[in-house]
Amino acid sequence: MAVFLLLLIVSFLSFYPIQATQESHSHVHIVYLGHNDGLNASLAAKVHLQLLSRVFTDPDEARDAILYSYSYGFSGFAALLNSTQAAKLSAEEVISVFRSRMLELHTTRSWDFMGLNLHIQMEQSAGMQLKFGDDIVVGILDTGVWPESQSFRDDSHLGDIPSSWHGTCVAGEEFDPATACNRKLIGARYYLAGFESEVGPLNTSGGAEYRSPRDRVGHGTHTASTALGVPVVFSAGNDGPDAGTVQNVSPWVITVAASTIDRRFPTVITLGNNVSLVGESFNVNDTKTRLVESGSVFADGSCSLDQLTNGSHSAASGKVVLCFSTMGMVSGGVAALAVYAAGGAGVIFAETISRRSTQDNLLLTVHVDLRQGTRILDYIRSSSRPPTVRISRSRTLIGRSPAPAVAYFSSRGPSSISPYILKPDITAPGVNILAAWPPKSSPTVIPLDKRSVTWNFDSGTSMSCPHVSGIVAVVRSVGALLIEMCSAASIWGSEQGNFSKARQARPSQETQVVLDQVKHLQIGQFENRIVTV
Repeated sequence: MAVFLLLLIVSFLSFYPIQATQESHSHVHIVYLGHNDGLNASLAAKVHLQLLSRVFTDPDEARDAILYSYSYGFSGFAALLNSTQAAKLSAEEVISVFRSRMLELHTTRSWDFMGLNLHIQMEQSAGMQLKFGDDIVVGILDTGVWPESQSFRDDSHLGDIPSSWHGTCVAGEEFDPATACNRKLIGARYYLAGFESEVGPLNTSGGAEYRSPRDRVGHGTHTASTALGVPVVFSAGNDGPDAGTVQNVSPWVITVAASTIDRRFPTVITLGNNVSLVGESFNVNDTKTRLVESGSVFADGSCSLDQLTNGSHSAASGKVVLCFSTMGMVSGGVAALAVYAAGGAGVIFAETISRRSTQDNLLLTVHVDLRQGTRILDYIRSSSRPPTVRISRSRTLIGRSPAPAVAYFSSRGPSSISPYILKPDITAPGVNILAAWPPKSSPTVIPLDKRSVTWNFDSGTSMSCPHVSGIVAVVRSVGALLIEMCSAASIWGSEQGNFSKARQARPSQETQVVLDQVKHLQIGQFENRIVTV
């Protein structure tokens, strides 16, 4: 598959809120000048420096203050400015001057679910489908990449790097371009100047971060390995379900919400009274142990760390604790950490149906709805013997649950710019998406978690965004072929009976392959599965 990934990498830490110190009143600002007017990078940088020098008394100070000069997509620069300098610069011939702001991370089966199936009729259609995305370069701005992942490996299906590519693969800490980049991962960069100008040197001690495009967190590796190819596609944010929370609402971009897919992980819970319930979990082993309610472990019954008591450990040790999201408004992850701290063996977490989702919480966690949770609670309180529970291994169930449904966490519209502009534009799979993961980052990214994996489930609009990016790349790559097909069909229709002209209009060999195999594209599944919000 000749699909190419351009990774424009920003350190995970640079997504953190910028903190100003009392000793310094200068902050990173972006000065936006609009269209570049055809200036090359070198000349644009000189123009930017001349403009910046107007608000500094010493040209050398201006040279030290400028961090980045932008000249390709637009004209502008990033520089360290105090409020007075920023105000003066705003009065110059610029479009806008604004503070550099925080960007939050909007933290397999999904491609089959959307209709791009490479497992059906492989010998007939896979060759054609593997050509989709040919010569498309995908740019991803995220926390980095783990180049050793199988998702980025070079293979026999890849063609030459597009001649239009003029980027580079930058060397850095534990990142050697000779081995990290190839015909699939064709470029990688990292940017730290803005972050380090605000908060100081990047912390690389103990492998906390890398001064390179290498991913330490996992988010960038996960999203990059999901995408196939991109125009401008943004995630909608994870601040739902409240209205008006959607982010990236510019009318000219594609804003993607997150939705479920038709894959579940049913897990049977058998109580000591032989009543069985089905929840969802990532449980790999059968577990049978004592069962207690949260009120026996936590002071007010809410499964949170601040409600642990002196007797919590003895009450929870080796047991599964029943927790409710409605008590203290805790999440499954918070409950799992609290039970872990109390010495518990696992959690049964009851929450509303709309919020129920499977996730890896370090500790064994089975998600049930509130009705099921209430039945379990009744058993615990009415049992004449110490309550017990058996949690069976999780299974994978595909195609038996209604989907897609917009995820509860996915940010909703209307647009903050104008309610007449519908946002988000589209939804795509964003719940429990399996993709590549750096082995030095645990599945939960919790310091206590010492596990190492190369693949991981994650949820968020960051997971749905690259699905749409991939579809866009496919559509763009076959667009020329579809235009040629339509043109050929039109000429054939208007020139019936004129054999010589019909021969001149005959499509290329590659287009003919599409004509012959179009019935295998399952385009109808794309139309049925991707819905607007």
